[in-house]
Amino acid sequence: MLPPLLDVRDLETSFFTERGIVKAVDGVNLSIDKGEIVGLVGESGCGKSTLGFSILRLVPPPGKIVKGEIWFNGENLLKKSKEEIRRIRGCQISMIFQEPSTSLNPVFTVGNQILEAILLHQNVSKDEAKKIMIGLLGMVGIPEPERVEKFYSLDLSGGMQQRIMIAIAIACKPKLIIADEPTTALDVTTQTQILDLLKGIQKELGTSILYITHNLAVICQLCDKVGIAYAGDIVEFADKTVCFKEPKHPYTIKLFNAIPRLDKKVDRLETIAGSVPDPSKPIRGCSFQPRCDFSMKICNEQKPPPFSLKPGHMVKCWLFKRK
Repeated sequence: MLPPLLDVRDLETSFFTERGIVKAVDGVNLSIDKGEIVGLVGESGCGKSTLGFSILRLVPPPGKIVKGEIWFNGENLLKKSKEEIRRIRGCQISMIFQEPSTSLNPVFTVGNQILEAILLHQNVSKDEAKKIMIGLLGMVGIPEPERVEKFYSLDLSGGMQQRIMIAIAIACKPKLIIADEPTTALDVTTQTQILDLLKGIQKELGTSILYITHNLAVICQLCDKVGIAYAGDIVEFADKTVCFKEPKHPYTIKLFNAIPRLDKKVDRLETIAGSVPDPSKPIRGCSFQPRCDFSMKICNEQKPPPFSLKPGHMVKCWLFKRK
């Protein structure tokens, strides 16, 4: 069996603020195989984006990775020098950000920004780079690429801007793309087009994708596997079909029960009582324990380790401790 392309082990990322230490990522384990699309879903503030930034070592101050390992293609990224990690970013691992309008530079043409990514990581001439750039614009569905490459980002719609961001991300045919809610600011039709584009690129290039979102419908449409994030950790991880049909963690079950369904008529949707714990305060035991209907004494005393229910299905819940 081949080792995973990405293997995150016991990762902790904290922000050292005046309020205290905020644990944004709290002991995350995550693996992604080559050519696989893994979705990471969770509510706002659960540490999804911070995990993505941690993988690329782009956590802004006062944030810091304090513990763990990030293995990519057989190498621990946390052992790399700043120069080595710069050569990996944009080349072997790319990121598509949530807001293309703030990620693209408004004073340079979109063509120049794609050229920059190509020339930075590939040993090609400017003429060769331009041919690659025009090809990339065509690949991401930009009409009349020779004309559009002369445009500035402000000349383009949100959907077109996001296509430019995807072109930059795939410029060097990366092994892994981290997509941080890339369709959030787009209308439903454009969202579907971008998701279809990402799926097509994944098939054509064989790229792995970590897709970060709060939208379970997107996970269902795009991903092979799904991780459920809560309070800085991944509490359940499984094949998409298994997770949607047989959710096991109490949080996952409540999350799915809160979604309207066409095949099930209910008078009221289920809600999750309480609120997410304050990450600046130490959490004793299971982070979901105050909101859980199945809370036991041990849940308030010890953080649950990962329990394997079957190959590929992991749950962090004391209900599944083998006696």
